[in-house]
Amino acid sequence: MKPSPNQVMTAQDLLNAYIVFQHITPDYNDWKEKTLKKSPPRMLRYQMINSFLRAFSIGDKLTSDFFDGSFLESKEPTDYKYLANQYKSFIKNRNISKDKENAKDSTTTLAPFDIKYLFERLLDYRTKIFGVLQHNDYLHAVPQVDRFYQHFVSAYVKQSTVFLLKIDKLLCSIIDPQNKKFTVKELIEDYDYPDVDLVKIDFDLL
Repeated sequence: MKPSPNQVMTAQDLLNAYIVFQHITPDYNDWKEKTLKKSPPRMLRYQMINSFLRAFSIGDKLTSDFFDGSFLESKEPTDYKYLANQYKSFIKNRNISKDKENAKDSTTTLAPFDIKYLFERLLDYRTKIFGVLQHNDYLHAVPQVDRFYQHFVSAYVKQSTVFLLKIDKLLCSIIDPQNKKFTVKELIEDYDYPDVDLVKIDFDLL
């Protein structure tokens, strides 16, 4: 089913699209239309991601603007209030700094390099853990002992959901600290978002 024209899209949708795209297209050397055009599910996600990148003023190149965090180089640390508050809370709760005079400058302030580093590490972890959590998607007729194994792993997957939501929130606050929202209609009309039923295409071709 195609998304409703009035459906609202946020940085979370960009993140979701990127995670799936990276999972099904792990070699970033293939992240170009010439290579992807043979696979509609991959090509359409690539186009969707590029649409999001333009909408969120990140750039128009997935590899150089988003993947390596280059879009953050033009940002100021003061733009990231949620991230800064989370970091300060971490420092306070862990009591990392014993030097009260230097605590404010040396431990509670994130430099641009710190933010880029966090983004790259968290994005890499998030994409890798997605692959791990998909382990049951392709298992159907399996022996009883495998079902026993799946029982325990599935319990871990459920427990990890809350943790992953926290990671996603932090990543989205870095991707889009202004919390912008776009309707599908706006993305289609203004940013060349593919007007397709991706679920059906995935079902038919993946």
